[in-house]
Amino acid sequence: MVVRAPRLSPDAILPELKAGRSYLAASADVSLDLSAAAGSDRAGVGERLDPGPGARLTVRLDVGGARCAVATLRTQDGVVEVAPIRGNEATVVHSTDAGEVDYVRAEVRDPDGTMLALSNPVFVGRPAPE
Repeated sequence: MVVRAPRLSPDAILPELKAGRSYLAASADVSLDLSAAAGSDRAGVGERLDPGPGARLTVRLDVGGARCAVATLRTQDGVVEVAPIRGNEATVVHSTDAGEVDYVRAEVRDPDGTMLALSNPVFVGRPAPE
């Protein structure tokens, strides 16, 4: 598991882990960076992006250490982008209407379907009232 934290200490790691700013990887060689942007606003895994009505959402996934794998972007509606990773690194970009997306997450699998990496979601839109 990879946690985005400012320091390697429990007081820095635990809040980030609780917030979902992490992803799973089969090895230390595999890296993911998933983000969503609308205009100048940007959010990463475990974060929320609240674009205005009619905004265009651009999702970017940077993958490293996953030679000859397949990267997939998924929303609440299922698969929205599939991209082969031809070398050791790849960037996948997907653009859509922000109003159609509640969240986006990434998967990276090797050719036989074994999971190499799985991200937490980037949430889009206002949170539901409690």
